[in-house]
Amino acid sequence: MTVRLEAVHPVLMSSDPSRSIPFFTRLGFTVTFQDRTTSPRYVAITRDDVTLHLQRQDESQWACTHDRPTYRFLVEDVDGLFETFQSAGAAAPSRSPWTAPGDTPWGTREFHMLDPDGNGLQFYRPLSGPPLSEGKHAQPVRHGAGGTVTDAEPESRTVHRWYSRPVLFVADVKRALGFYVETLRFEKRWHEGDGAGGVCQVDRGECEIILCEDAARRDRGRLFIELTAEALADLRRELAERAGPARETWWGSDAIRIEDPDGNELLFPIPE
Repeated sequence: MTVRLEAVHPVLMSSDPSRSIPFFTRLGFTVTFQDRTTSPRYVAITRDDVTLHLQRQDESQWACTHDRPTYRFLVEDVDGLFETFQSAGAAAPSRSPWTAPGDTPWGTREFHMLDPDGNGLQFYRPLSGPPLSEGKHAQPVRHGAGGTVTDAEPESRTVHRWYSRPVLFVADVKRALGFYVETLRFEKRWHEGDGAGGVCQVDRGECEIILCEDAARRDRGRLFIELTAEALADLRRELAERAGPARETWWGSDAIRIEDPDGNELLFPIPE
């Protein structure tokens, strides 16, 4: 049986989640979980189909303040979203050439920004292809205490659809690709330079991850991937057959932890 991955939840490092929350609120996110009512150390925020987690890291994790992960969000209207952020006062500095919407040499239109802790946020749209509304993300959703439900009533404001693909940095993209394909049964979606480049994408179900080779980077990513109880049981069997590097851990709840060859972590919460 092939196990279908259902969602991926990137975990962003934060020196102070209380400081990060107002920034992401201006981007249209809402808080759906926090471990404490005051001075939270772990927070989940959601907008449309995208959920991000913010985790407080102590001072020892900030030795290299400029070396943070980057997250890419596929959106319906790049320029419209940029204007929305500008109106909300959510402009943030970035070292990227695309601080405002622009067309890239790789066939997208995008803009980039940084959150208060230097995590990279990139919002993009391919210059060609079908509109996102024709795909699997056409139906607006909202998240509340009762779970995720479909929004039947149209809103007066424009609601842009969001979709994320995390970027994991690796020392050797071919080694990392072998791990994700052979051990975790991902499929290679594309590979820069007809397989000779240092960037590729691997997919499994609706979980899509970009692997970017950069031996100089020392930061590590952490992703939450949600599975049903049945799917998680099948994944356990797959990993047992391949002697996969998995162990149980605690991350606010019981979870299965898989570490790739570069120290990036995939966390699978164990359903109660």
